[in-house]
Amino acid sequence: MKLLASVPAALQQISGLAILLLVWNQHFQQRTLRLTEHTAIVKALLVPSL
Repeated sequence: MKLLASVPAALQQISGLAILLLVWNQHFQQRTLRLTEHTAIVKALLVPSL
C-alpha cells in the first residue's frame, strides 16, 4: 500500500512551519492519518514504513 503525505499549503504560507500532516491512502481516497503535533509529525517522517 502506498501512502501519500501532504501538508496544506495555506498553513505553510501563514506560519512558515508545518503544524499539520495528512496521510492519505491512495487506493481509497480517504485520509488515513492526521497528525497535528510537531513531535508526531517528525516521528512519522523519520520512521520508515513497513
